[in-house]
Amino acid sequence: MRLEEQLLLGVLQGVFEWLPVSSKTVLLLTAALLGYPLSSSYSLSLALQAGTVLSALAYYWRELPELLSDSKVIRFLLISTTVTAAVGTPLYLLAREMLSGLGLSISTIAIGAALLAQGIFRREGGEREEVRHRDSLLFGVAQGLAVLPGISRSGITVTLLLYLSFSPARALKLSFLASIPANLGALLVTLLFEGVAWGEVESLLPALLVSAAVGLATMGALIELARRRGRELTLAMGAVTLLLGAMTI
Repeated sequence: MRLEEQLLLGVLQGVFEWLPVSSKTVLLLTAALLGYPLSSSYSLSLALQAGTVLSALAYYWRELPELLSDSKVIRFLLISTTVTAAVGTPLYLLAREMLSGLGLSISTIAIGAALLAQGIFRREGGEREEVRHRDSLLFGVAQGLAVLPGISRSGITVTLLLYLSFSPARALKLSFLASIPANLGALLVTLLFEGVAWGEVESLLPALLVSAAVGLATMGALIELARRRGRELTLAMGAVTLLLGAMTI
């Protein structure tokens, strides 16, 4: 893969991983336009999750010791990641059957509509901070579904947390934090099931570094917007996601 292609894919991964639009789908379509087959493009999109892990670790570096000393956060990560693996692994094995434009469009539109409804009808105040067992289980199921092309991990998990009465800022933080073990798992699955060697992942170093740098900037911007303008951000993400879903029909 040429350097300019890697840089392009790295930028796309860094931006769309944190938005409610499936980064896997964006990379699949872009790689297809560049002439790569869907099967190898799907593996590539999962391999680039390593860059996402780097950006999330860099963003939470100072907070990680405190977060990992919180038993409730640890419980959330353990439960949600375990459920994600149980749900996501068998779905991953069926993912090649889901590479259809209609399926991609419907899932994107559904997430956009759910976010838009949240922005319109959500009441301010009374938002939750503490994560319960049920929240962790539901989060794990939602995150597992995101292994399928067309379903955004950030989109489906943030939307779920909003409907569970978490604030936009808290929803983004939990979703982004959970991305670390989830995306490490996605990378491991790629290595195990797709026959992708570590050497192939290393050959994507420019794309990985760019996706990490762009992802770090995107995370910071989104969390800051969520703190200041949570409703407006939710409305904007819903509208953009709906539009992109409609454009892919």
